[in-house]
Amino acid sequence: MTILYRMLSRNRALLAAGLSALVLMVLLQANANERGGTSVFGLQLAFTVENFRAVLDTWGAAGIGHFRGTLWLDYLFPAAYACLLAGIIARLNPAEETPPGRLPRTLFAACFLAALSDYTENTLHLVILADPASLSAPLILLASIAAALKWALITIAFLAIIYYLVKKALYAKRNHPSRKMPTKETL
Repeated sequence: MTILYRMLSRNRALLAAGLSALVLMVLLQANANERGGTSVFGLQLAFTVENFRAVLDTWGAAGIGHFRGTLWLDYLFPAAYACLLAGIIARLNPAEETPPGRLPRTLFAACFLAALSDYTENTLHLVILADPASLSAPLILLASIAAALKWALITIAFLAIIYYLVKKALYAKRNHPSRKMPTKETL
């Protein structure tokens, strides 16, 4: 994991992950617009057959078919966003922590756990939508739990990034040359 941590903190890796995530996000949004613009969040966090069915009813048969046909894009996106978020966390980790401490390693790993949860959710949606006429309550619940876990971990990653940015900004402000006391040599 240390090798991946160091690799993803490099500028080129961050740029590649960022560009990949951006392109895939644009493509996923374009597909949502073709589906009628109805948000997929309602499907992800349905938790019940009734809620899941309500989303499918707003999409209609064509929207469901389009969603299933373009779900492959959502299999690429988790790897991109996991690498981007993990890379930012690795990059913002204080340089004196090599190898990284427990918190940065945990946050780094949480990004990939979010992606794994996303893959679980996507796979369950494929299974569920193989026969939209007979929806499985347990599978819908599992897919929604996976989606909720994914969103919770992504939120934690974003909060960690904000924390590290604030910490770096405060450190930079505290150690800015204009804040240092003059010495005999500078007077």
